[in-house]
Amino acid sequence: MMSDSPQPAMLRRVNVRQLTGSDTLVGKTDGQRDAPKFVNLVFGDDREESLLWDWSGIEVATASYFATTIIPLMRMITSGELAKYFLFAGLNKNCLDEFALVLNAEGLVAMLVKLKNEKVASVDLVGKLDPVYANTFREVIRHGAISAAELFKHSQSRGKSQIGKTAWVNRLTGLNRLRLLRKEKVGREFVFRAPFMEV
Repeated sequence: MMSDSPQPAMLRRVNVRQLTGSDTLVGKTDGQRDAPKFVNLVFGDDREESLLWDWSGIEVATASYFATTIIPLMRMITSGELAKYFLFAGLNKNCLDEFALVLNAEGLVAMLVKLKNEKVASVDLVGKLDPVYANTFREVIRHGAISAAELFKHSQSRGKSQIGKTAWVNRLTGLNRLRLLRKEKVGREFVFRAPFMEV
C-alpha cells in the first residue's frame, strides 16, 4: 500500500553495470539470471524511495532483457505493491530504443533523467502516456510542487479555464498511481511533485 505521509523520498543510485557484472545484457536467459539481483535490491529496503537506475557502461540491453528484469518490478510499482519510484539514466541510443519498445508493448511509461553534478537536470517520459497526462506532468515539473487547486488557478490565469479542479485532481492522482509523481498531504490538500525533487 502506498503511503501518503509527508516523508521525503530517498534517491538511491543503482549502477546496473556493477549490479549485473556485465556490459552486455541480452535476452530472456540473461534476464532470468539477473532478475534476482534486481528483486533483492528493490526488496532490500521497504522504505518509500526513488531508485535511479544508471545504465552508463551498458553497451547492449535488449527488450527481452528489460521485459524479464525491470518490467515485472514496474508492474508491481504501478499496482501499488511497492512504494518505489523508478528513474532511468545513462541509456545509450540502442538500449533506449529497446527499452521504449518494451514499454510501449506493455503500456508502461518511465522517467528518463539527465544528471548534472549528481542532480537531476532534466526529465523526459518514454513509453505510453496520454498527452493530457504528459502535459500535466510537465506542468508539475515546471512548478516544482503543486496542488490541483494551484494548477486550476494557473490554468484559469492562462485562459485554459475549461480544465476544472476535479480534472486536475484526476490527472495528478493518475500520475501518482503510475509512480511518476509523489503525493503528500500538506494541510488540507495534496501536493504533487516529481520523486526526484527536494521537499
